[in-house]
Amino acid sequence: MSAPCFDTLAFAKRLKAAGVEQAHAEAEAEALGEVVDHHFEALATKDDLRHLATKDDLRNFVTKDDLRNFATKDDLRNFATKDDLRNFATKDDLRNFVTKDEFHAEIGKLDRRLDALDNRFGKFEGDLAALKALMSTSQTQLEQRLLIKFGAMLSAAIVLLAALVKLGV
Repeated sequence: MSAPCFDTLAFAKRLKAAGVEQAHAEAEAEALGEVVDHHFEALATKDDLRHLATKDDLRNFVTKDDLRNFATKDDLRNFATKDDLRNFATKDDLRNFVTKDEFHAEIGKLDRRLDALDNRFGKFEGDLAALKALMSTSQTQLEQRLLIKFGAMLSAAIVLLAALVKLGV
């Protein structure tokens, strides 16, 4: 598209009619014509505008606000690298270990076994206390019997000794 033509002659005539000298009016008209031509060359044509992106075209592009949400290299320096992760266990490595549920099930079994041992120990303590009481009673009875027998033997010895003394032996 050609630029609209700036009529320098008509402009110079207007200036002359307004009282500007003819040489001065022609110089101003020519200078203004160059400026107008230069600026018209820089203007975009409809064809130029057809090749530019529209708002719809730009909707798929990333904005500065979108980019602010992404991590920078500095942000990523604190994260683990592939080399760092090589020292960690893999899923295959972890299959050899028990899960939390399996661990808790085993702990439950151990708790039940400990409870059974506590019950046995409680019964054992009860039996031991009963045995101690029985032994104490038996010991007291034994001491009483020994005392009675010793007293009877002592009495018999005194009677025998008294009989021997009376007999003069």
